[in-house]
Amino acid sequence: EEGLHVDADGAMILKARFNRDGRELWMVENNTRSEVSARITHSSRQQAELYNPVDGSVTPVHMGENVRIPSLRAVFLLFE
Repeated sequence: EEGLHVDADGAMILKARFNRDGRELWMVENNTRSEVSARITHSSRQQAELYNPVDGSVTPVHMGENVRIPSLRAVFLLFE
């Protein structure tokens, strides 16, 4: 499958992609009542910036790493 893959051990994860000016932005939402640790991979990219609106942090994430997503919240992944 082309694009982003999120493995969260069966947890309900919603995702949406936005493209602009050669950038790819993904919203990844945890639609469960528990925090999840999700393994993030991309079909053609190796690294992204993770934007966490809960605490305002921006951190680099390498594909294959786990990302924590709070319950009923979303994080954003920006691929440049």
